[in-house]
Amino acid sequence: MKKRILIPRVPLNENLSEEEWNQRKSERLGMCITIPKTIKWSDYEKELKAVEDGTQEMNYKIPTVPKDVHVGDRCYVCHDGYIKGWMKISNIGKRSGFNCTTTGKEWNEGCYVSRTGKFHYLDRPVPMKGFMGYRIIKISDIEGQVNESVYLNTGNTDTSTLLEMAKLNIHESYGSEFPYNAYRIWVQGENSPHKPPHMHIANTQEGWEIKVYINTGELWSVSRYGNRKERDKFTDIINKVKSWFKKPTSMPRRSGTNQEAAMDEWEACNTP
Repeated sequence: MKKRILIPRVPLNENLSEEEWNQRKSERLGMCITIPKTIKWSDYEKELKAVEDGTQEMNYKIPTVPKDVHVGDRCYVCHDGYIKGWMKISNIGKRSGFNCTTTGKEWNEGCYVSRTGKFHYLDRPVPMKGFMGYRIIKISDIEGQVNESVYLNTGNTDTSTLLEMAKLNIHESYGSEFPYNAYRIWVQGENSPHKPPHMHIANTQEGWEIKVYINTGELWSVSRYGNRKERDKFTDIINKVKSWFKKPTSMPRRSGTNQEAAMDEWEACNTP
């Protein structure tokens, strides 16, 4: 990592019509890099944290400089089969060799993409097979997969309302059993009167997702195991749920415990 060097990006034409702007927005491109499975995500997060304030940047060596991606665009990060989030590109191009201030590793002269600032976690990781180098992707394709995987068959066409309503832990931070930077907890409309009240819990870093009964806090089913072994019982997570259920909710416009708020959201999503 080194102090960032910002290169100003050519601004978009301000005279674009609304239709042209929407078309340009839908065609926005980004790049995706992959982090080896041998690197633990918890270790990689230390590097992400080190550049969060924008005074330093982290670098990734690439074989060539892409023509369609520029400073200010998004660089997505794939780890262990899932795209987990993105950062803004602060520099991209050829550069001389350097030593990483975090790992101490020496890097030779070559092409690099540099990133700095906040790492934006996706609401849910998007599956992607590992690859070498980088890939150019349409941002709308990635965001579309996130929205579709989370909100498919919700019975609610107003996704902006649903986004605010469904995320039970959106205001949770460090010290909570389920901080929002690592977990997503939500309730959604199921379009079925036969399903019991339940909520979804996903870990954005480990790639797993489970469903938990709201009445009891017990495990109902596993949607994805992610980094965990098949047939894992998620006992540690269930213990966290039962502790978290007893605490006051942090959700806006809700009162009572987290368990009561989850049930209120269930009823709001699933009452005709």
